[in-house]
Amino acid sequence: MTTQEIKSFKIENIRIPFQFLRFEGPLDKELNMTSRLKTTVTIINDNTISVLFGVVLFINNEENEKDFSNSPVLVVVNSEGLFSLDGELGKITNLNEITFLPNFLATIFPFLREKISTAFGNNQIKYYLPSYNLIEYIKNNLSTIEFKDLRNTSGK
Repeated sequence: MTTQEIKSFKIENIRIPFQFLRFEGPLDKELNMTSRLKTTVTIINDNTISVLFGVVLFINNEENEKDFSNSPVLVVVNSEGLFSLDGELGKITNLNEITFLPNFLATIFPFLREKISTAFGNNQIKYYLPSYNLIEYIKNNLSTIEFKDLRNTSGK
């Protein structure tokens, strides 16, 4: 069965397996944050997929915009969704074959956004994680999205 033949999925669990928050020194009430998204898709078995969707937020270092080690604000939050499918997955060789991946990310995103809003709000800073076009995000970052198929390691 291909992913096109799977018509629905069910959310089994959504959790926040990791978060790191650093707010140092006096900060402006409104900050210009830079974000980096990270996604890992893991096929656990023929009808269960785990999707980890995380974000790193920091204030840009003008000298090196990839270096966030000295940022007075550093927020890292990962959300993980566990999804069961209404059928069994066939062989999947790349993420393009998981046509419902944008739906998984869209399901997880509000939980990620809520954790980030709470972290900033608890520090009296106004910041809301912007919306993302998740289809474009996947298309533009396909090579950086980590993909694991645990069925391939079980001797099948």
